[in-house]
Amino acid sequence: MKLLSLRLKNINSFKNEVHLDFTKEPLSDASLFAITGPTGSGKTTLLDAISVSLYNRTPRLDGTGSSNPVNLLSQGTKEGFTEVVFQANGTQYLAEWRARRSKKGDVKPDVKLLRADTGELITSRRKGKSGSDMADMSVEDAVTSILGMDFNAFRRSILLAQGDFAAFLKASADERRQILEATTGMGQFEVLKENLNLQVRKVTSEYDIAGAGLESIPQVSAEEIDIAEKELAGFETELVQLNGSRTALEKEKEKEQRRVDAHNKLDEARKRQQELLSMRYDMESFKLEIERAQKASDIRSEMGSYYTEKERVEKLETALEGSIQEKEDGQKRFDEANEKYGAVNLEFETARDGAELKKRTFNEAAVLETRGKEQIGEADKKQKEADDLKVKLDKLNSHIHQKNKEIKAMEGQLKGDREFLEHNPLPENADDLLARASQTTASLTEKERTSGEKQEVLDREKNEHLTKTKEMEGIVNEGKDIETRKNDITSRLEAARQALQLLTYEGDSSYWRTLGLAWGEVRDAGSRFLESYAQLSSLFDDTILTAPVQDFNEKLHEFKHRTELLNQQVMTAREKVKRCQAEEKAVAAANQALILRREHLTAGEPCPVCGSTEHPDAGKHEPDREDSIDMARENVQSAEAELEKVKQGLESAFRELSKLAKRKVTACDKQMDKIESLSKQIDSTKGELKLAEQQIEASNNRIDALNKQIEGIGQRIQDISAGIKEMEEDIADNNKQFYSIIPAEFAGEPPGLALEKFKQNILKTRESIRRLEQNNIILVELGTFVQENGRRFDEDTKRYNSLLETAAGYRDGGTGLIEQVMELTGGKGVKAARSALEAHLNEKEKNRNTMLEDSRLAETKLAAITARLEEQKNDLDRTQEKMSATWSVYLQALVNAGFESVEEHKTSFRDPGWMDEKRQELQKYDKDWHTVEENIKIYEAIFAQTPFNSDDLGYILDRERELLASIEEKNTLKGGLTGKIKTLNENFTKRQEQEKKLEGARAQMERWQKLAGVIPANSLRDFALQTMFDLLITIANRQLSSITSRYALRAVDLKDMVVIDLWNAGEQRPVETLSGGESFLVSLSLALALSELSSGRKRLESLFLDEGFGTLDSETLDAALNALESLRLSGRTIGVISHIEALTRRIPVRIDVKRTGAGTSTIHVKG
Repeated sequence: MKLLSLRLKNINSFKNEVHLDFTKEPLSDASLFAITGPTGSGKTTLLDAISVSLYNRTPRLDGTGSSNPVNLLSQGTKEGFTEVVFQANGTQYLAEWRARRSKKGDVKPDVKLLRADTGELITSRRKGKSGSDMADMSVEDAVTSILGMDFNAFRRSILLAQGDFAAFLKASADERRQILEATTGMGQFEVLKENLNLQVRKVTSEYDIAGAGLESIPQVSAEEIDIAEKELAGFETELVQLNGSRTALEKEKEKEQRRVDAHNKLDEARKRQQELLSMRYDMESFKLEIERAQKASDIRSEMGSYYTEKERVEKLETALEGSIQEKEDGQKRFDEANEKYGAVNLEFETARDGAELKKRTFNEAAVLETRGKEQIGEADKKQKEADDLKVKLDKLNSHIHQKNKEIKAMEGQLKGDREFLEHNPLPENADDLLARASQTTASLTEKERTSGEKQEVLDREKNEHLTKTKEMEGIVNEGKDIETRKNDITSRLEAARQALQLLTYEGDSSYWRTLGLAWGEVRDAGSRFLESYAQLSSLFDDTILTAPVQDFNEKLHEFKHRTELLNQQVMTAREKVKRCQAEEKAVAAANQALILRREHLTAGEPCPVCGSTEHPDAGKHEPDREDSIDMARENVQSAEAELEKVKQGLESAFRELSKLAKRKVTACDKQMDKIESLSKQIDSTKGELKLAEQQIEASNNRIDALNKQIEGIGQRIQDISAGIKEMEEDIADNNKQFYSIIPAEFAGEPPGLALEKFKQNILKTRESIRRLEQNNIILVELGTFVQENGRRFDEDTKRYNSLLETAAGYRDGGTGLIEQVMELTGGKGVKAARSALEAHLNEKEKNRNTMLEDSRLAETKLAAITARLEEQKNDLDRTQEKMSATWSVYLQALVNAGFESVEEHKTSFRDPGWMDEKRQELQKYDKDWHTVEENIKIYEAIFAQTPFNSDDLGYILDRERELLASIEEKNTLKGGLTGKIKTLNENFTKRQEQEKKLEGARAQMERWQKLAGVIPANSLRDFALQTMFDLLITIANRQLSSITSRYALRAVDLKDMVVIDLWNAGEQRPVETLSGGESFLVSLSLALALSELSSGRKRLESLFLDEGFGTLDSETLDAALNALESLRLSGRTIGVISHIEALTRRIPVRIDVKRTGAGTSTIHVKG
């Protein structure tokens, strides 16, 4: 990190803008420069500006209240800013901190970070959000990311503030450990240990959960899945066959449905034909009415021509009467207009003569008015000049009074500051006391923070102990609940087994499935029952003698016997029908022969009936043939009725058998469902029982592990409590040391508050001194101002009174002239009087001209009316002739169209829309009639060969319902089996996945438990801390060897170190025995080493040392100067802040900070 430039304004005493450019000479060529100036001039403020720009805080101001960085804003200013341009990793950045004071006095800071070369904004957040994107970070976090160091590392690496320079050398052993931990980030080991414990608990819990999850999944074998899939394939084959039958039946149904639709349409067509017949009379009437209306419409133009001419005649007659009256009125208006014109013209001539006299009087008044206005204008100028002077006098008088008040107030402030300084003298070594108190407070704060952190760790351990204890109690209670649940599961398992044993007494699920399939075949056999009997009766052999099987065989035998008897009866009835039908034919033939009388038979000729030439019955008497035929027909009908009755009995038997089979199939399915449900319940309960046993075992293991963890936590609580007690003793010692440094008046306050009050007292005292000097200067300036401006006030007052008198004389003269003008113009003024006279004369002339125009206009209108009257008389004669001609044409048209009168013609008119509507109705009627006739012919042709039977579709629907019931039943069985297979496959897959999870969880648990055993207590942290301490001594020795060849450092243990005197045979002695100059050299080496450790791998090209030289003697100061000059070769730019002249004279490039009389500071770069 390299500092390139610094800009600031209105920061503490720097009220004017300050710009330091480290890229320009002489600062760019200097590897060592000094920032010099008296105490309180603002040297450290420059470092505060760098720090607050980058991190929004400084080593002195890093909190709230009086330690808030906004206190950097200069008093009495509204806005201030600091701006730093720096380079890191080859990129230039600009960091800005800006503070604004509101009207209420509150100060709000704004921050932002940009790329210096492009001006691109990186972030402007004071508080960041989570994430790696810099736009979401705060400026402090973004700078930390760029530099690779946080604020604490920055103040130990780049900016060594007051009190931090020799902190490591002068600190106690524990303080050195704390500084080293804060510098190298050793606090991460506590976080590492806590996170490790959390991770061990997490992976152990995940392993227990994975094991319990595996046991909760029922066990499934591949063979079990294969058996279920084969059974499913059988159902699918049966469904394919049933769906084939269903497709054929649906085609038959669709065909019959089309016949039903055609028959319905035939009925509708016949109904529609009857409706059309009933409408025929109305249609004929409409047709005649339309024809007569058309004739009336054809001669509408002749009628219209007549009535048009008649209307024109009536209008012309009316207009002629009006024109005659209008001519009489026009003549009267013309006479009146001529009379009015004569009177008005006389008035105009009289007014024009009187106007000439008044104009001469108004000209004289105009001269007087001009002179009066000039004198009044001059008076107004003098009055304005006097008024302007009066405003200046009032303002000047107000300033004089204000300055007098300020003089009194300033005298009061001077008196108060003198009294304050008398009672609060500033100690000579105030800065040294403040630095020592700040160092002690910082050490005390760090110890209190460390103690607080340890107390937080102790609280966390106690909470962890309480949590583990409660967790163990919960696990114990959970174990009891699991044991109770296990007993309940065992009871439910035994009850389910007993229930299953009762259900399977007659047969298992396979037995009931076989019996159900057998009854299903009986149900599906229907009328083919006798054909299927042999196969059905052989389904069960004699070894199966259960009651349901015996019932099955008995029912088969019973229905076989019934159907065989009914079939025999059907055959007997059919034979009877055939015999009766033969008898009917014989009776008909015999009766036909007897009809032939003797005269129809000729000897030797063949009979026309039988063809025989012999006629033995020719002489027999003819019986009653009609009775014989009726009796034969009755016998046939009786036999057919008997046959139909037997058939119905046979069908009833088949239906009864089908219903019985359906009930049996349903009963078998229910039995199978019960067995399968209980089997699943038993399997599930076994899984629950096994899971409960595993949970009990896991609970016991967790209790053992928790006991061990609770013992470990208890030991850690004892160790941390001892550490806290030791830390509290150190804090008490530091408190005593602190109160021995600060003045006694601040004793009794907490160290932080006491330090702040001490600091504020110093600042207030110095501010009083500065204000006293400044106010004396201001008081002299105020006295001079009051004396000079009092003299000016008296002179301007005399001039003001003279202007008022002059203005009054001019105003009186002008007012007298204006009064004379008013008398001459009748109180109106010249301009108004002239305007009134001109307006009066114009009005008279305008009235005369108006009357002349009215007379001429009346004469013109009278001539126009006379001409129009003659023209209207001619139009009336011509129009009456046309009306007579159109009347003759209209009468002839009525005769030709067959109308006897005009009234009859008018009543025959119809609305054109109505006529179009009725024509469309007639066309639609004719079209509907022909369409209905065609449809009737088409539909009758459909039923010509096969008459329509309304029962055929119902029979097909009955067959379809039976088939769909079978398909639904098979699909239900298939669905249940499919669900079972899906469950089996899911459980099989879940078990495989859960076994993998369990194995992964076991490996994770073993790895983290192994790691937990590798990091006991704080051994790893202490090892790392000792390594960093050794590295610090190594780096410090490398720095020390470049300064002096006499001394080197050696680490004794984790907390202490000694110095080796190489010029004295390598003698080792405590660092406390070093002299002032030697201590400075060693402190400088250690500070630089800490800076290098804080920076990590980042290259640091800028370093600032704030004070630290005030207590050195001349010999030690020379050694310090030699050491600083030797550091020029390290490649860094080093800035040293000091008010020691002997130090700053040795450094050629300096930034001088000086205070001005106005309480501000300025800088001058020299070199």
